[in-house]
Amino acid sequence: MPGATKTPIAAGSIELGPIPFNLYASGEGGRLVLFCRSGFKITKRHLTVLGDSNRSFFVNSDEEDSYMDYASERLDQIVSDPKIQVSEKTKVVHGVGRRVVQKLLEDPRSGHALATSGRYVESITDLLMTSPMVINNLFAISSIDSYTFSHSVNSCALCLLIGEKLIGRKREELWNIGLGALLFDIGKTRVDKKILFKASSLTDKEVEEVRKHALYSYDIIRSQNLPEPVALMGRSHHERIDGSGYPDGLKGGDIHLWARIAAVIDVYDAITSDRVYKKMGTHLDALNEIAEQTDKFDGDIFNTLLDVVLHNERLIKDFHNKRLTPEQLEAIIGDGGEADE
Repeated sequence: MPGATKTPIAAGSIELGPIPFNLYASGEGGRLVLFCRSGFKITKRHLTVLGDSNRSFFVNSDEEDSYMDYASERLDQIVSDPKIQVSEKTKVVHGVGRRVVQKLLEDPRSGHALATSGRYVESITDLLMTSPMVINNLFAISSIDSYTFSHSVNSCALCLLIGEKLIGRKREELWNIGLGALLFDIGKTRVDKKILFKASSLTDKEVEEVRKHALYSYDIIRSQNLPEPVALMGRSHHERIDGSGYPDGLKGGDIHLWARIAAVIDVYDAITSDRVYKKMGTHLDALNEIAEQTDKFDGDIFNTLLDVVLHNERLIKDFHNKRLTPEQLEAIIGDGGEADE
């Protein structure tokens, strides 16, 4: 099957009825065979085969978006299905998130795209309540996706984890925090792509233009009649506690809590992601860089990030005593903090 993706599709995402993509199954000798053609109906017999744990299922790379749109309509079913492994749930949730962000970037003012984003955040908020391991694993995925797609999905997962620890299981507030995290960089759609993807250093004028994305994000989010704190995550995620940030030079408690969460997560995920002008750093690099700027970031939020990433007091103590190695931390991140469910 030329051009096939190598990521198995979660069998539990397939339902009775027609599918809008060609579905392939692993066969003897590792070869792939057509299982069900696009437009044909999945039958009970198909579902029996899909339940075979010894087989994997694939779609063509040029039909991956169709699969992700299909999966997004069934995301609640996928994440609540105990028969689907955490690793498969994580990949589907991440893939659907990429697709949601792609649609938002294509048309940031689209009511349909925003509604889809809201449903996505609702699903992963429910995941946080019932299966936090999936959320923990989301930001651990190594991906060849573009930076903006992955950054938005990772930021959403991490902001939800931190939000839950800081404010408790207040579902509506967590939904808003997750949506704000997914949207806080949406203003970049108004910035010239030649500047955004420039591999060399930016000029002062180009830096000024990139910084406008925070105001653009605020404008786009407000236009959708979302709560003001959600819009402030877009406007203020580059503000700093000491007043050195932008666009308003706010200090300390004048920066909304949700924006202070977004500020920490934005830096953390940016450092650990590959970008056109900078290779990814380690997770330890990211934690160290934030720790060295205690005057710029909210200390309680950073300590909560340490709790989310490291998971136990001994490792947190090792970090503060500079005894934690990059290899130890990468192993923790790769496992999502603990063994698979």
